[in-house]
Amino acid sequence: YNHMQMVEWKDKLGKTLLVFPMHSTDDSVLNYNNQLYIQEIEKRAKEYDSVIISVFWWNLDDGIVRQFKKMGYHIASAGYREDPNFLRRQRAMIEVADHVISDSVGTHIGYCYKLGKQVEFITVDTHIKINEVTSDKERFNRKQRKIVQDVIEKGNSNEVDNIMNFYWGNNINL
Repeated sequence: YNHMQMVEWKDKLGKTLLVFPMHSTDDSVLNYNNQLYIQEIEKRAKEYDSVIISVFWWNLDDGIVRQFKKMGYHIASAGYREDPNFLRRQRAMIEVADHVISDSVGTHIGYCYKLGKQVEFITVDTHIKINEVTSDKERFNRKQRKIVQDVIEKGNSNEVDNIMNFYWGNNINL
């Protein structure tokens, strides 16, 4: 979107809550606690004019997404991760948001940080089942995501800066 389109979109949405639910992949399946997830969003949504749920394309047909639609939330997707416009779409959603919540660490965390948006982690009892035997790589990735989340939740700005520099290269100027 150009600047004017972003301004128009923001004006239309008003004060906006952006939600990044954990997503599955071709190697995993998610089980959401739909009731708990919706309760957590509803607690926060009272303060906002609009709620955008950023859904990974793989999960667009999930039951919880249908429930989000029934609640009147805007459903959006940045698309397929290899799509050249994926990050542009994700950035646009982050830029119009006034507050961001998530139940997981993903690419959105680094981009929110870079765009000056703090992410609030919520606990909504989402479980992920990996379709194959958990590999050493997946165990390592889970440990890294836990480290990132713990640092962000503590809120020590120096530690958060270090994590963002290490995982997202936010200290690199091009």
